[in-house]
Amino acid sequence: MADSAEQLTPTDILELERMFDLEGVPVADGAQEIVQAGGLGLFLRSLVGLDRKAAKQAFSALTDGRTPTSAQKEFLDLLINHLTEQGTVDPARFYESPYTDLSDQGIDGIFPKSEVQQIISAVNDIRLKAVA
Repeated sequence: MADSAEQLTPTDILELERMFDLEGVPVADGAQEIVQAGGLGLFLRSLVGLDRKAAKQAFSALTDGRTPTSAQKEFLDLLINHLTEQGTVDPARFYESPYTDLSDQGIDGIFPKSEVQQIISAVNDIRLKAVA
């Protein structure tokens, strides 16, 4: 559930909160880490990351039947690794290191504008699916 790119439902979140409460973890009272993560769904995603296959699938339209440049391939590899480890990524990070190590313009120096929009849309969709 939380390690794929499938949508969490409100029922999933309520059940997880119930399980945490039974274990003495005060989710309903707003445990600091959960609040900082943006809610239980995002907190769980940050713990387990995103399934590598789901992360690759989210960006397959950019690679299927095409030959990306070495910078594009490296950018996508960095992004997929980040999603696999952290579960989500703020698109603002695409203008910071390590992404700017590939181009000082970040994502804008690596992909055409239409593909930048695709990537940001996919990243935002992954984040939204972690929120019930």
